[in-house]
Amino acid sequence: RYIAGTAANLNPGVDSAASTSAAPGHTYQITVDGRFSNEARVTVERNSGAGFEVLPGLNAVNVLAAVNNQAPLPSDFYLSLTGSTGGSTNIHELDDLQVCATDINPIGQQIDHFEFIYTASALTCNPQPVTIRACLNSSCSSLYTDPVSVTLKPANWTATATAPASVSGSTITFSGGSALAQLRVPTASSVALAAQSSVPTTKPNSQTVCSTAGCQINYADSGLLLQVPNLLAAKPTPATISAVRKSDNALQCVPAFADVTRSVSFTSVYSDPNNGTQPVVVNASDVGATPVSVNLKFDSTGTAPLTVRYDDAGLLNLSARYSGNAANGDEDLVLNGADQFVSKPYGLLLETNTTSGCTAGINCPPYEEGSPSTVRRAGDPFKLRITAVRWQSDGEALTAAALADNPPTPNFQMGDITLTSAVVAPSDGVAGALSPGDYDHLLGSQTSVDTAISEVGVFRLSATPTASYFGETVSGGTSGLVGRFIPAYLGAAGDASLTPSCGSAFSYQGQPMGFAAGREPT
Repeated sequence: RYIAGTAANLNPGVDSAASTSAAPGHTYQITVDGRFSNEARVTVERNSGAGFEVLPGLNAVNVLAAVNNQAPLPSDFYLSLTGSTGGSTNIHELDDLQVCATDINPIGQQIDHFEFIYTASALTCNPQPVTIRACLNSSCSSLYTDPVSVTLKPANWTATATAPASVSGSTITFSGGSALAQLRVPTASSVALAAQSSVPTTKPNSQTVCSTAGCQINYADSGLLLQVPNLLAAKPTPATISAVRKSDNALQCVPAFADVTRSVSFTSVYSDPNNGTQPVVVNASDVGATPVSVNLKFDSTGTAPLTVRYDDAGLLNLSARYSGNAANGDEDLVLNGADQFVSKPYGLLLETNTTSGCTAGINCPPYEEGSPSTVRRAGDPFKLRITAVRWQSDGEALTAAALADNPPTPNFQMGDITLTSAVVAPSDGVAGALSPGDYDHLLGSQTSVDTAISEVGVFRLSATPTASYFGETVSGGTSGLVGRFIPAYLGAAGDASLTPSCGSAFSYQGQPMGFAAGREPT
């Protein structure tokens, strides 16, 4: 109802009286967000058992515009109050609540928004895969990795999830930043996907990001069922395409035609990142934004084999379309299909400026870098260059020597990749402290990191991705020998005892003094 008081003393009051017909047994959440210039945005949400929903007209209302003589709010002010109603005939109120502090329970990470990634075309006889990501920023380059539950809308969808995520009704629970759900709709229709509510909640004015306008997915009773598995960049991977329709008496896919050869057109679209230079290769044909026709032989089950390859990393959409013609006796038949797949790097190539002849461990020459070249000492920064690379052969070692000639995957990006060091020489040495302990891999052919090791000697460095890459685990890599790092300086300390030169307890200035036997300096 109002916010009043000084900048350090706010007195918000929210009244819910019987005359307002407040529903009994409901939970209300009132959020006051003063982190915007000259505004105090208030949002009122109600949870009647299916998660919090914003009440109509009560989302991001700027109450300062209706309040006279309100002093400026403190910087970064954010207040959220939650309470439950009792019987509908009672008055329930939070009144004259005073906030008098510089910090009260500082807010940790908040979900900026949810992102749904999927293909626009779906089949009623087959669940539609949807990747759900909990984003910490507007670009979704960083994910909320703690446990989160999100209730999907519409609630009558049948949802399942790929472990370790789990589903209860229309609520999916996951951690690690992302989950893969399968959403089934039994009748041909266009439906809109939405995040109805979540725990924890998203930031005020959060906008769900979807693969299509209005988060619409179009379900059809017949079409092309594309099944492209996630793959290693540049590795030819078997896939299938099936011409299917919904069974007349069951919710399952049956062949739309069989034992025929048909020309199917394919297109591909970059999803994340949204651009690139490599085409998707389908049965040796380069497929991009312009349709490319491929002749396919469908067997008795209405399925034709495919071989798919993509020479970069990222999330891709592959679409297929069959248009009938008089020659085939199906001129009115149009079948569409699409699938998303992930292409991930084979591994990470780690390189430094260590002399190529450093193979002898502790006898390696001192590490030099820079222009003019200077010796790197323990604790001095040096360049670690990391390249995400393609597959070339199965079983290839994830070492710098093995991956040196693998082409890069410049569309790969991932945050919080762990960096570690292992001492090679001296053999009984310690690893020391490696700084930084992690890095963010950026778009482009190579990411350079200013790195330092606190110890002397020769080392190997390793990079290990710990986050999920669109639900996939990405392999890391290990450098060659790095070093030798020398001490920054040498310090000397001694221990000795003097004897008085005259045999007494003291000596005159200028008189010679000797060292006690067995206590000579070392």
